[in-house]
Amino acid sequence: MRDRTVLIRTDAGASTGFGHIARCIGIAKKLAEKKYTPVFILEDKNKYVTDMLKRLKFGCCCIDKKETLEKEAVEVKNIILRKKAAACVFDSYNLNENYFLKLKDTSAPLILIDDRNYLKFPEVDVIVNGNLFAEDLKYSVSKTTSLYLGAEYFIMDEAFRTSGLKGILKRKTSAGMCLSSVKFEVLLKLARFLCSLNFDNLSIVLTALQKKYYEESLKYFSGFKNVKLYFNLDAKEFSSVMKKNMFFFTTGGTMMCQSLCSGCITYAYPVNKYQEKNVLYTEKKKLAKKISLKQKCMAEMRKNIAYLSDLKEKRACIIRKAIETMDGKGLGRVTDIITGKINERN
Repeated sequence: MRDRTVLIRTDAGASTGFGHIARCIGIAKKLAEKKYTPVFILEDKNKYVTDMLKRLKFGCCCIDKKETLEKEAVEVKNIILRKKAAACVFDSYNLNENYFLKLKDTSAPLILIDDRNYLKFPEVDVIVNGNLFAEDLKYSVSKTTSLYLGAEYFIMDEAFRTSGLKGILKRKTSAGMCLSSVKFEVLLKLARFLCSLNFDNLSIVLTALQKKYYEESLKYFSGFKNVKLYFNLDAKEFSSVMKKNMFFFTTGGTMMCQSLCSGCITYAYPVNKYQEKNVLYTEKKKLAKKISLKQKCMAEMRKNIAYLSDLKEKRACIIRKAIETMDGKGLGRVTDIITGKINERN
């Protein structure tokens, strides 16, 4: 009989951003509600992330960066066996097919949270891809791997769910922004642009990995009365900030979908080719707009914001479609998939 420990191997950093750790914390909370014990496995010891996990009372194993992924897999395998883990969840771009081959004989269900469809026949029990375009992807998997694809499986904290359109349309003409995995110059350029639009309020959120940016922003925006800075918010706090705003400007991954679910008119800045695909898909579906910092594009964005600020009916149409697409229930669905696999093995 296995223990009720569920291991979660994930990453957070300057290149990967905060989306992976954010959705894994959501999974961990749901598992804890079901009397499981989540334990995170992180490659590098990041003080902000480990402090956050400590506050949330989640266990954490920090492993040293290995010369090869196969060597890391051996260490992860030993952790699975030592803890008699009920399952292991993976949410990381730093994996390959041989990695999972090393874990095959642990008998613990292996669940891969995927964005990129970059592995061919990985030896895992479940693949979840909650991106809006995921159903259009062609996965190469064995018959024993179950696929769960599309927006209904998008993982975000349920705090981002909204109660209804009526309250959303009463929001002030205010804006918020949170850009992870970008240079400070990019963040500052967008913030200055938003300040020029004379919103009632502008909320700028910096993640736990952006402490230096936060300190620099405090100095830069000290004289701006309508600008408020936030740092290292948890999901409940972040969702509360989002839900105060008519508009939200963010990167093209997890936060974009959180913004859609929260009922914000959403503008997204893709930081890599995968986010580019995500953003273009949402733009095609008329759920969000792509952010470009080119002068001509910013002039068009200015006109679009002014147009939507004045037309409640148009905003209502966009928001209604967004909150129907991103219903915020994916976390519960994915947690049920994980626990279902655990029960099958037991």
